[in-house]
Amino acid sequence: MISARANYLSSLDTVSLKKVLSDQMQKYSASLERDILKALSITSKRALISCVNYVISNNDYLDDSKLRIEEAVFNGTLYGEEEYLMQENTLTHWRDEVVYKGGNIGFNTSFNFISFNVSMLDSFNVRIGIGYVLNVSVMGQDMRIDKIVVKNISMSVEDFEDPVFLLNTYGRVRRIFIKNPHPNLTYSFPGLQVNSTVIGRAVLSESSNSSFIESVQDKDEKVLVTDNASAVPSITLIGFAGVIGEEDLTPSAGMPFLVGVSNALLIIGDDEKLYIDNATVKAWSLENLEELIDKGYYLESVNGPSFLERLEGKLFNEDGSGLESVVNLEELYANDIPIKSGESLVDYLYFNAVDDAGASARGVKQSWFRIDAENATPYGVSELI
Repeated sequence: MISARANYLSSLDTVSLKKVLSDQMQKYSASLERDILKALSITSKRALISCVNYVISNNDYLDDSKLRIEEAVFNGTLYGEEEYLMQENTLTHWRDEVVYKGGNIGFNTSFNFISFNVSMLDSFNVRIGIGYVLNVSVMGQDMRIDKIVVKNISMSVEDFEDPVFLLNTYGRVRRIFIKNPHPNLTYSFPGLQVNSTVIGRAVLSESSNSSFIESVQDKDEKVLVTDNASAVPSITLIGFAGVIGEEDLTPSAGMPFLVGVSNALLIIGDDEKLYIDNATVKAWSLENLEELIDKGYYLESVNGPSFLERLEGKLFNEDGSGLESVVNLEELYANDIPIKSGESLVDYLYFNAVDDAGASARGVKQSWFRIDAENATPYGVSELI
């Protein structure tokens, strides 16, 4: 291939030769700029994994996460020791390969890295920035390209392990960064009158559809949502855990109720788990919050430590792009980890050395859940504590 290229070039006149070489050099330069982004992406991901693995394996946080990521990206080491994941996957190795392969096809190539930056793009993405000087010339020709280039990529931290959980639980409780998928953790449906508190799953029906209401199974686990609670015969209502009505008319049967809920049949979902709260005169949907607690989802946070700060064991935020999750006391108990009684379960508060008292939230199935007043609003329970 090289011989055929040489024969082709030797057949061209000077003007045509320079044009062909210029086009080839431009394409070659452009391909290098595309390739470095791919190389940076692969190398950076391996570097982040290596840093997380180092913290976990050594049971010790990094002294400077940004510096150690840079060390891994360029040298393939952490604290001077070779990292298995970085073997032949550093930017230095990629550069040397590019220079060698470029020479084989007639291009003198040099990369000089002039800057490297690591920061949080947002709570769930690390930004990696690289600056370099690129020089490309054609062997034997007075032609060259000189560029100073700055590029940035983003790297998601989702599915990486959170070192803060592992190192604060004697290595027994693992937690993966998974972004909370719910736009709202709680929903509420205000009414005008309430007489009690109850939990049940919604069954939707017009009050006139008595045959359907009578046929409902497991009524003691269900809350009937209807247009007019007073229009449903008491004999039909008996057995339901509770009833919610659109009209401000109370049911004939003596049972927990919330009435005066505007458009209840439209805004409440069938089989939606509801908590009728007499203190707020509202029905609450809390399943998204309960799922967040059970599955350990993470929220964006201005006070919780960022991914980079968590690698350093910090329990505070300095750059505004932090994360937070809820400590699951059932996990701690199952792993014989002493429990701090009455503490807010927001992770950066629970794991610090300061007492941060939390209050329980009515209606949440995890009766041990505690939240401090400042964090109650983002978790949607400020009215329930």
